[in-house]
Amino acid sequence: MKKLLTMSALLLVALLLFTGCPKDPAPNGNGLPGTWSQSVQMFTNNRNCWSNKGTLIYDNTNKAFVFNLNAGELTGNDIPDSGKFDTWWFPVTTDANYTGFKATATTTQSTYCGFIFNLTEVSNQWSYYYIVLSDSKFMLKKCINGTSSNILSWTADDAIKPTPQENEVLVYKDTDSSIIIKINGVTVYTITSPEIHEGQCGVVCCVSNTQYNNGTEITTTWKFKEFQR
Repeated sequence: MKKLLTMSALLLVALLLFTGCPKDPAPNGNGLPGTWSQSVQMFTNNRNCWSNKGTLIYDNTNKAFVFNLNAGELTGNDIPDSGKFDTWWFPVTTDANYTGFKATATTTQSTYCGFIFNLTEVSNQWSYYYIVLSDSKFMLKKCINGTSSNILSWTADDAIKPTPQENEVLVYKDTDSSIIIKINGVTVYTITSPEIHEGQCGVVCCVSNTQYNNGTEITTTWKFKEFQR
């Protein structure tokens, strides 16, 4: 009997040498959970905002979205209130089952630019999260069935590079279903109990009252690198 047990133990050791120890399912190449892809269906048509004064253009050559606005052309209700800024968001993915993305944003003159994610629409009611960067600080908001509220008010963070430097934003669903937000490789916020778990990804175009008063021309460029499902 002892001999049989010894032989069984040797066979088990030999099996482990060939197969290795059991492992969790392998993550994608960047070490993050979920399935990531670079090739996704995007909206490529030009889109207007602020009464056709601003335009979001898809730059196929550089695989980028570019927002242009001459702030001095804004009039009437398009003008942000004093000391405030206004936003106009656009989805860039056609599918609504993404749980994260990696992208960069660069703005030449604007001090504000952002991303929208987990964007969904049910019965004409929108739900989403969005993050806006401004020099060395950021803010995070959510909208649930058309009702918007702050998750995090303006918060300074050394990870954010000031205008006009490029910032990389990574948003992804972790293994515990929380949403991790990283800027330039640094975790700046975690949504621990998200109310929206997937949706479209997009961009947030911004203009401030100061930029309007100064007639500042704004050019913001977003480059999406990968998307998580």
